[in-house]
Amino acid sequence: MGKERYSEETTKKYEKIVIDYIRKNNHVTHREIKKKFKIRIYRLFRGGLKEAYFKAGVPLPKRLKRRTRKQQIDDVLDYIRKNPGCRVTEIQNVVRVAIPRLFGSIITAYDMAGVEYKKSEYATGTSTPEIRNRAERFENYVLKFLSNIGRVKKKVKVGKRKFADGTFHYKNKQFVIEVKDYRGQNKITISEVIQTLNYMKGLGYNEGIIIHFYDNGEIREYHLEGCKIYSFSFDLFKNPDYCNKTKLIIKKYSRENYKKGKNFS
Repeated sequence: MGKERYSEETTKKYEKIVIDYIRKNNHVTHREIKKKFKIRIYRLFRGGLKEAYFKAGVPLPKRLKRRTRKQQIDDVLDYIRKNPGCRVTEIQNVVRVAIPRLFGSIITAYDMAGVEYKKSEYATGTSTPEIRNRAERFENYVLKFLSNIGRVKKKVKVGKRKFADGTFHYKNKQFVIEVKDYRGQNKITISEVIQTLNYMKGLGYNEGIIIHFYDNGEIREYHLEGCKIYSFSFDLFKNPDYCNKTKLIIKKYSRENYKKGKNFS
């Protein structure tokens, strides 16, 4: 929930001090404000120094702008944990990121943060009941298909609140499975890859597979923290020789197994 906030009266007083100081010195730091005014930024502004700059109407200095994609994701997850119930607009204004670009949807962001996203909020945006039902059908279809090849376990609990879509065991290989029913221009982002990695680490797996709906005719392979994650379209399984191609995925994989843009052949 974050640190205890200042009282309403103290907040108004401290906000004016910090905002005035930022407008006069636009390269301030947390430590500088704490040392000079005895003010803790995160007790004053939920979004930290970035929110203070935003309220002061002062452009962010380069050191606050330059964040890697992972840092941006971590900033969003941290903000959600400290402010459960926050919406897309609030997060984007304070943290200064584009939620769809990083996460695909606010629901994915909440899931990665381990915070419950209230059901009443699902009714808006692209996550309609029809789309959710379609996604559930696609997930069940994919997992059922994999169960014909090896052993599949659905909805595997990771930690207290998180669930991987499934796990897949074939001979001496085991994978975390994530299924994404993305259509149109929606693509797998690094947030889904990191989400899968976190599930793998939580379950003690070294390999994971993200299976998505759209077909871009290629396999993507990610090497993160000693783990491997493969991302590809379920359409690749629809070839008559899908069994051979499936076995190729399950084998120890290397980039020599395929040429970019040419499926598994």
